[in-house]
Amino acid sequence: MPTDFAHLHVRSHCSFMGGTATVDDLAARAAADGMARLALTDANGLYGAVAFDRACRAVGVAPILGMALTVAPLAEVARTAGTPPGSPAAAPAELTLLATGPAGYRALCRLSSALQGRPDREAAARQGVGWRNLADDADGLVCIVGGRRGWIGRCLAAGDARAARAYAERLAAVFGDRTYVGLELHGAGDDAIARAAAGVAAAAGLPTVAVQPVFCLAPEDRDRLHLLAAIAANRP
Repeated sequence: MPTDFAHLHVRSHCSFMGGTATVDDLAARAAADGMARLALTDANGLYGAVAFDRACRAVGVAPILGMALTVAPLAEVARTAGTPPGSPAAAPAELTLLATGPAGYRALCRLSSALQGRPDREAAARQGVGWRNLADDADGLVCIVGGRRGWIGRCLAAGDARAARAYAERLAAVFGDRTYVGLELHGAGDDAIARAAAGVAAAAGLPTVAVQPVFCLAPEDRDRLHLLAAIAANRP
């Protein structure tokens, strides 16, 4: 049955240690589920973008090209009085960026290159892209902040609602009316965080969008995904 719902936070196996599905499998599954469109948001890169675009078009699904970008914390938020010690406000976090057209895709390429083009790219990816880069390449991009990997979700989980709203407002200043607060229901405790995030969005005058992260396609892939995460973290 056709559906208007589209997954906007999807990782493929092109995300190193972060996903198990091929782009062909993702496109085929979206078509089988009656989805008209599907996003690909691999971590800090566009490794599978071209193959994903072709795979989606081959099965009648409109591709949305994007990226899950690690961004450095904003010092003016992290240093503001009232931020508790160890708050996620002072740590890098993830934004989901989606291209609205060719200009947005070019912006994604530049943002990815700001990390991947550095000789210390692994360290750069951990530290995240700076806000000046983000502002310079905001045109043509939709920004979704929220969920367990974003500042709003992390700050709310840590009891720092002030920082959550501050980040929402700062991102809105960069992306304008293309800024959305993502509401994620992925595990225990997410209901309360999603309700609080909706409150932050309302206070900042921002719309909300449902985001359900996709890292694999079948329950039997979960163990493999956990194994990849353990390898990436160098733990048993």
